[in-house]
Amino acid sequence: MQLKLLLLPLLILTLSACGFSPVYSTKNVSTELSQITVRPIPERTGQLLRNNLLDRGFGTSSQSGALDLKVENLRVTEVDLGIAPDNTSTRRQLTVLGSLRLYEDDKTVLDRQIVARTSYNVLLSQYGTNVSRDNALSLAINDLARQIETHSLLAIKSRP
Repeated sequence: MQLKLLLLPLLILTLSACGFSPVYSTKNVSTELSQITVRPIPERTGQLLRNNLLDRGFGTSSQSGALDLKVENLRVTEVDLGIAPDNTSTRRQLTVLGSLRLYEDDKTVLDRQIVARTSYNVLLSQYGTNVSRDNALSLAINDLARQIETHSLLAIKSRP
C-alpha cells in the first residue's frame, strides 16, 4: 500500500512530462467552438444535427466565421436484427453516417467520416415503434454531435 502511495507522484510527474494535456482543460473551449460556423445540413436529420451543434456552442460568436464546418452526405440506414419465427423483425439497427469537413480560409483542417449506431425494438404497436425509432435517432444525432465537437476541438488544438 505504501509502495502505491510512493509511485503515485512519480506517475503524475511522468504524465506531465510526456506533453499530455486534457482537451477540456482550458476555459476557452466555448470560445473556440463559437468561432466555428456550422453550414446548413440538408434533410430533417441534418437540421436536428445542426441544432444540436448550435446548442453545444458552435457559431455563437459575433466574429464567427474563422472556421467553417460542413457535414455532407448525411444518411440514415436501418437493418433488421431480430427476426421472429414468423419472419417479422423485432429489433432494428439504425445507423447515421456522413462526412465531416472543417475549413479554415478554404483550407481543409479536418476531413473525417462520422458514424453513430443504435438500435430499437419493433413493437406490435406502430406508435410504440415510431417513438422508439425517434428516440434512437435522437440518441444517434447526439452521439454524432459529440463526435463532431471532439474532433473539431482536437483539430483546433493541433493547428500550428
